[in-house]
Amino acid sequence: MEPWTNWALSGKKRELICIAIDCTVTHMFEPGLVIHIRHALAKGARRDKILEVFHLASLTGLEGYVAGVRALHVLAALALALALAVALAVAV
Repeated sequence: MEPWTNWALSGKKRELICIAIDCTVTHMFEPGLVIHIRHALAKGARRDKILEVFHLASLTGLEGYVAGVRALHVLAALALALALAVALAVAV
């Protein structure tokens, strides 16, 4: 079922959800974002509501990047420890 043919949500809410999807850190689809912002405004969405969607969407994707950076730091520390262990073993 296509999201634009199911009328469980109002057109304005559907456009706000599409904006949230298109502006997430892991998606960033600018052409769709422009279209959905235009449609949301035409369907009565206020600018402050669109900004709230941006805020909420930014929080969603950021956690994944933070977790990724933490994992990268752990792997880097393990790689350094392994390199030091190999260097010490070779030196002995």
